[in-house]
Amino acid sequence: MGDVNMYLFAALVIGVFASLIVAVRMLQPLVRAKVGEAEFDRLMMRASIIVHKLEQVGERLGYDGARKKQLAVVGLRKFAEAVGIEVTDELLDDVIEACVYLMNTQKPVVLSAEIGEAEG
Repeated sequence: MGDVNMYLFAALVIGVFASLIVAVRMLQPLVRAKVGEAEFDRLMMRASIIVHKLEQVGERLGYDGARKKQLAVVGLRKFAEAVGIEVTDELLDDVIEACVYLMNTQKPVVLSAEIGEAEG
């Protein structure tokens, strides 16, 4: 019975990741159409910087995901206003979510074992 639950859980996780990949792939052309190619690239670059910085600093300060997202939205909105890119809340949310997803999928997987376990 435990094996069946494990396989169902694995299938669920794979399904969620596949859905996220499709969503991010479909999102980019829609966002590009809303703001233009150059503006989209600038937003994605700045959002990526903001998201990575908040991931590093937020962990030390004990920020949860909601707080980091709130700060990312504020930071990206200020950037957009400073450079004259018109954005909506939905657009900011989509761009930040895409950057978070890309950051999480690009993290290296680190496998570790106790020295005693590794030596057998």
